[in-house]
Amino acid sequence: MSQLHCRRLAAIDRVTIATSLACRKVYYGAMEKLGKQKRHRFADRFRAVAPFQGGDLEKTGCEADADYQQCEQRAATEMDPVLESFREPVLFLKHNLNTAAIASLRGGVALVESDLGARIRDLQTSIQEADAMLATLENP
Repeated sequence: MSQLHCRRLAAIDRVTIATSLACRKVYYGAMEKLGKQKRHRFADRFRAVAPFQGGDLEKTGCEADADYQQCEQRAATEMDPVLESFREPVLFLKHNLNTAAIASLRGGVALVESDLGARIRDLQTSIQEADAMLATLENP
């Protein structure tokens, strides 16, 4: 096989692997949004290959997982009002900070404008002096 042919095959392999990984990521992301976690998919595949009955231990584990999921949902529901109560004060602080930032910029602009005015006057003076010097050189 030529070296060019080997490089092409290697490139095709890399593209195939990247595509496979991307599809897997999308698949697991979609399954998680539907409520099917990776561990559940693994457990389903394991049961299909090796029929295992966990008995009371598995039942207790499933109940604990269900309780955990309910606790998470309840905590998320209870957090919404708390977060909502913080929204107004945070917005107020952001507006005040923006106002203070704009006010400091205005002071800075006035300082830059006055400094710029002084620099322009200095430049005009230098131009006048240069013109005067050129006039003396042209008319000896």
